[in-house]
Amino acid sequence: MAKRFVKASGFWLVSRYLNLDTKQTFASWTVMQTLLAGTAFAVILPVSLVL
Repeated sequence: MAKRFVKASGFWLVSRYLNLDTKQTFASWTVMQTLLAGTAFAVILPVSLVL
């Protein structure tokens, strides 16, 4: 899974735009992806229960 982050162009864009090193970018990218997945789950679960 870590290789997936490093291969993503968005990962490197965030890194360069925010002037972060790879370790800092990986940490922030991981938090962002976790929040995104959690939010999607929280939205989709109630919708799937209603439908």
